[in-house]
Amino acid sequence: MATTVDLELIERATSVLQISKEAGIESTDKLAASGSSTIKFHQFGTQVLDTTYFFQVTNFGNSIYLWIGDGSGKMDDLAMSSVTPYDKKGMPTTTKILGSSGDNLSESFAGKLTKRLKKPVYVSFNVDVGAMYTTILQDIEQRLYEEITLCPDKF
Repeated sequence: MATTVDLELIERATSVLQISKEAGIESTDKLAASGSSTIKFHQFGTQVLDTTYFFQVTNFGNSIYLWIGDGSGKMDDLAMSSVTPYDKKGMPTTTKILGSSGDNLSESFAGKLTKRLKKPVYVSFNVDVGAMYTTILQDIEQRLYEEITLCPDKF
């Protein structure tokens, strides 16, 4: 039986798909079958303590944009990570594009994902972790890696 949170996630995802359809964006499955290059979208969520966090993956084929946030839909943080020929020990280069330079959560996520996915990754991490810093981050990261394992084609 679906919980209220699950129903809200389904309603949000359905709304995004309806808006995409109205804007003339076809289903990625249909485009993939036709052999066209596609931009694929994938949404999922998780509940941590009393807050629902949302993830939206935009897969450009050779790079990924990942937005993580709550229901506010804000984007006030963005980092990018990529492997370069100058990287020793296989560590990707990361940089903050938007947001506070004192907060390196998006850079950390981008670096880990670049290393795992072997492609450039942009991460917008819009979560106020507050006092429950460790619990929230661990649960968000665990849910993200779980989704990568379950749906590798989306990443």
